Amino acid sequence: MILYLTRIYLYRPHPAPCLLPERFPPLTGGAWGRGARLSQLRDSGLRVELVDSVAQTGSGAMPLEEIASAALCVSFVNDGSVADLAARLRSNDPPVIGYVRDDRLFLDLRTVASGELRLVEAALRRSAGIGVEST
Repeated sequence: MILYLTRIYLYRPHPAPCLLPERFPPLTGGAWGRGARLSQLRDSGLRVELVDSVAQTGSGAMPLEEIASAALCVSFVNDGSVADLAARLRSNDPPVIGYVRDDRLFLDLRTVASGELRLVEAALRRSAGIGVEST
């Protein structure tokens, strides 16, 4: 909403429509290669894998269209609450928002720029109590 209420943003294109026609996943090659460190989290008790996903457009309770996407699927190797992990990620600065299904946390990557993957990794490490490695 701030994009439309602030005069300097009024004449700029909104980022959401720009993402809709984009072929996905753009995380092939270099971008996913830089994000491959996320798979190293499995050594610390988290299982993180890239999976095919579906994003939805529409208004909240009534999604109108499905769009092919990709997501990071996060689960615990042993014991751990995915719902608690999701809550900690939402409290992160910046917040990382996902959805829980079948005791797995999905982080849709359609709206994550390749340069933001390090922020997702850091948030996962902090939220899982792993600590953050320097980059």
